[in-house]
Amino acid sequence: MLNIQEAQTLNAFFLAGVVLWCMSQVGPNSMALASQSVADVTKALHYQPRTPPPVFEPEYIDLSEDSQERF
Repeated sequence: MLNIQEAQTLNAFFLAGVVLWCMSQVGPNSMALASQSVADVTKALHYQPRTPPPVFEPEYIDLSEDSQERF
């Protein structure tokens, strides 16, 4: 049986191993490339239409029972 000190040590090593494994899955250069590259949104900014965003208008919503499906 493990005593408290051994259990805490094993827990710390397990947690450190999980953190290192997660960091290795991300890759060493992915964070550096993401911070240095230009975002795709800014590349396509001139393709976006200059219209206002859609507005929620409740009078155009059909809430009749015919349009609702029942299971």
